[in-house]
Amino acid sequence: MAIGAVAAVAWQPAHMAHEGSTREIILATEGGRLYEAAFEEADKRDRPLKLLFELPDTEKSPFRGIQMEVLGLHGGGSSGGGLSGGGGAAGVGTPGGGSTGPGSSQRFFVMAATATRLLAFVGSTSLEATFAPFASQLPKFIELPASSPLIASSLHFFGRKQRYAERFAWMAGPGVLYGHLNLNAAASSLPSGSSSEPPVQRKSLLPYAKLLPPGPVSRSDDADDGDAAADAAAPVHPIAMAVSEFHFLLLYGDHIKVVNQVSESLVDQLPLHATALEMAPGGMLGLVADEVASAYYAFCANNIYEIAVCDEGRAMWQVYLDRHDYAMALAFCRSPVQRDRVYAAQAESAFKDGDYERAATFFARTAHQVPFEEVALKFVEAGQQDALRSFLLHKLDHIPKQERAQVTMVATWASELYLDKINRLLLQLPPDDERQQPVQDKPVAQKEHRGEPSPAASGNKEAVDSAAGGAETNGRVEGRREGVEGLRTEYDSVVEEFRAFLTDCKDVLNEATTVKLLASYGREEELVFFAGLKQRHETVLEHFIRQGDADSAIAVLRRPSVPLELLYKFSPALVLLAPSKTVDLWIMSASASASTSAASAAAAAAAAAAAGSFDPRRLIPAIMRCATAATATSAATATSAATATTAAMAATAATTATAVATTGSSNQPNEAVRFLEYCVHSLGSRDPAIHNLLLSLYADQSNETSLVSFLSWIPPPPPPHTLLLSSPPPFPLSPPPPPSPPPPPPLLLQQQWGQQAAPPPSHPPAPL
Repeated sequence: MAIGAVAAVAWQPAHMAHEGSTREIILATEGGRLYEAAFEEADKRDRPLKLLFELPDTEKSPFRGIQMEVLGLHGGGSSGGGLSGGGGAAGVGTPGGGSTGPGSSQRFFVMAATATRLLAFVGSTSLEATFAPFASQLPKFIELPASSPLIASSLHFFGRKQRYAERFAWMAGPGVLYGHLNLNAAASSLPSGSSSEPPVQRKSLLPYAKLLPPGPVSRSDDADDGDAAADAAAPVHPIAMAVSEFHFLLLYGDHIKVVNQVSESLVDQLPLHATALEMAPGGMLGLVADEVASAYYAFCANNIYEIAVCDEGRAMWQVYLDRHDYAMALAFCRSPVQRDRVYAAQAESAFKDGDYERAATFFARTAHQVPFEEVALKFVEAGQQDALRSFLLHKLDHIPKQERAQVTMVATWASELYLDKINRLLLQLPPDDERQQPVQDKPVAQKEHRGEPSPAASGNKEAVDSAAGGAETNGRVEGRREGVEGLRTEYDSVVEEFRAFLTDCKDVLNEATTVKLLASYGREEELVFFAGLKQRHETVLEHFIRQGDADSAIAVLRRPSVPLELLYKFSPALVLLAPSKTVDLWIMSASASASTSAASAAAAAAAAAAAGSFDPRRLIPAIMRCATAATATSAATATSAATATTAAMAATAATTATAVATTGSSNQPNEAVRFLEYCVHSLGSRDPAIHNLLLSLYADQSNETSLVSFLSWIPPPPPPHTLLLSSPPPFPLSPPPPPSPPPPPPLLLQQQWGQQAAPPPSHPPAPL
């Protein structure tokens, strides 16, 4: 069958080819027809070609280029193989016997080009089914003018980084039309057996006139006018075109122009050897590309020229940067210096647009392009304290850890900016009583409450105006409330963010400087929080006890890292706040110490060295303070009851005294007794001070059951202290004799009987 001259062939993609088989291919002819063919090495017979599409007689024009993509929805691609036996409309078989007949998951996308039109065919199942809807109508096409229908034209798919082609380029009459192909979307959304819109996006036309330089790019300054005239007379329309990853290669009579696809600028002009062109009849004939090997060849009748492509993407970062496509520029950067320039340009652009937070992020990523001080002054002069703080925070992520001094300086500056932000928000908030003050009643509501008619009922214009004013006032109040709530939310958020910052930077912040900074801003809670991060437990405990927060203080003392010395130090104050919980803490500490003592010798030595051993004797002041406070409370309450002037007051005071005596003199000593009993019975303490204190507390109780039980438990003889505390004594004691009165002075006796006292002797009496 005569089909005419074949102008172009659409091959299967290289990754779908099989050894010894071409699979389905499309032949585009000079007569405006498209044929399906397939060739297999094992099959020596001539197979008939199948006509797929023919241009109408009124639109008859030779095809100049054709490309095809086979899309697979399931299994990651289409099945392999060539034409199955039988010819005709048989489907394409796989080496394993599968076929791509009806119901196949394959999709076909075909583009064919004439000198003036670019046609697109989209279908499924098979090539025959893809072209069947266009037997009586033309598919969608793009038309561009051309000086002649015989003008050179070609079509290329390129950019197969993944599975399918990503871009296309059509060398047409006025220029190169190129764009993007969204074939992945076409593969996933095209219904089986139906046509669809061509997946062509972002089309752009590169005019040939834009590529005409005043002279050859490689020409020197001292070139003569004849060379310039020859360049000006060069043909505008290229002979052929090839496409690389980033450039268009356009073949002219004696040179090749290299055009960047992104910037559409002429980047190089490669001259061809004039002697070889003179020897070749007809000059250069074409330009082809080997996509697999990334090789490009220009050929004439006598010679083949190979165009070597060496690292064509090395300057693409600058091309994208000039177009302000920062994401793509960063993707093609190969050195820190290049990335610095991209970040600096992106930051300057965001700063110019007023997006200071975004500018701070990109400024922080620059290492050497923009000095640190210059960036800080930019934000200070612009009055953007929040953006400056963001810049410092992001800068901390990019400063090398070995730059300890710089990290500490930046972290301290960020801390001060946090505190300044918190202070400014706090000053904008109204006092608590004013912020929580309820909204005042409206004037209209007050009149109605007094029995006066409402404005709507009376029709009084002044009342209506008053109602409108009240509504406006209410709206302002509600707006003010919303503003206050917004400030409160922002305040809480900044405080939480600042605490997270302190947690992250606790190891790089200077402790003394940070403490002074927090104290100067009056941030006591953050100061305590930072002290906890730095393991300054004593400061934390002092704060909690000063605030009366016994639960938080006990939680700190429960930590294994807290030494027992702090437990001994703060127990006297803590036991007054929460006696029962404090005694539970003592018992827990004593139990932990006992279990540590029962461990292995090495572990016990390490634990003792770290935390010390529990000593109940050190808690005696706390136990005595607990008992003394209870006794004082009970005595004060009893005194108030005794001095009451009325029977009702006396009864009330007596009731209070009974309750306090129950909770004070009963509960608090009992908590102390509970701990001492645990020391004696559970820990087996034989410390005389512990035993004597327990006896003292037993003796203070009105019920002697505990005392008797403890005495019966003690093996004889009883301790001497027991005899002093027993009431009544265990054995009778004789009362001491009354003292005899001293004799009266002699002078007093004589005066008492009315006699005159004799004068004292002037000298002592002589010895006998």
